[in-house]
Amino acid sequence: MTPTDRKLISPPQNLVLTIHKDAGGYGMKVSGDNPVYVESVKAGGASQKAGLLEGDMILKVNGTNVRYSTHTNVVQLIKCKSSLLYN
Repeated sequence: MTPTDRKLISPPQNLVLTIHKDAGGYGMKVSGDNPVYVESVKAGGASQKAGLLEGDMILKVNGTNVRYSTHTNVVQLIKCKSSLLYN
């Protein structure tokens, strides 16, 4: 499934994405609390290559439910890993 295909899905579906940190990091910016959303994705970055899109809601980080977590908690979980598994 391509990112373009995902924009056409209704209702929203949970997808699992694995993002491997590269020399430029994860290449994304997250914002918000309860839930945390993807604010931006760096063109050509690890997150874009994995299929992450601006506006995606982050539900889990490496198996940890973060749907009702704060921005700070999600960022801490992201920073402590060399690769990420998102739902």
